[in-house]
Amino acid sequence: MYHLTSQLLQLEIAVSRLQDEVCQLKSELKKTEDLQKTVKILSYQVVRLQAHLESKAEKGLQTAGSGSNHYPKTKPARPIPPPRPIPRPGPRPRQHQLKKQFTYEELKVTTGVPKVLPAELDRAHLEGYLSEAEFKELFGMTYQEFQAKPKWRQDEMKKQTKLF
Repeated sequence: MYHLTSQLLQLEIAVSRLQDEVCQLKSELKKTEDLQKTVKILSYQVVRLQAHLESKAEKGLQTAGSGSNHYPKTKPARPIPPPRPIPRPGPRPRQHQLKKQFTYEELKVTTGVPKVLPAELDRAHLEGYLSEAEFKELFGMTYQEFQAKPKWRQDEMKKQTKLF
């Protein structure tokens, strides 16, 4: 009895494998049929396109001698100029080299109390109005090193020194 049960189980497994193979073959057959349909459609389109091109060529030969042209004469296209280089901003010049210098106490922004600063000051770059020595004392680096840092890092440093 045990031997028959095991043989029956093996037969069921074999049948299951055969069913899987049949399903795979059917799907491959379906893909093949779809490809054949696509090839037929494309070959039909190629034939139509060839016929269309031949008729155009015959019309072109017939009208070439008559002097009339179906296409309007156009001016030659003017050449496209090469792209202009994009100006890259260099390091900002120190504000004190161009204008007046201020002390840290004059520039420091205190919370809650509105600070009255001269109108000519660039409030986004107050650090540029400090002297070189005072800048190095506050930030621990030169102005050029500060300018090399990313903008977010500069903003964080300015917030810590209350120049933001």
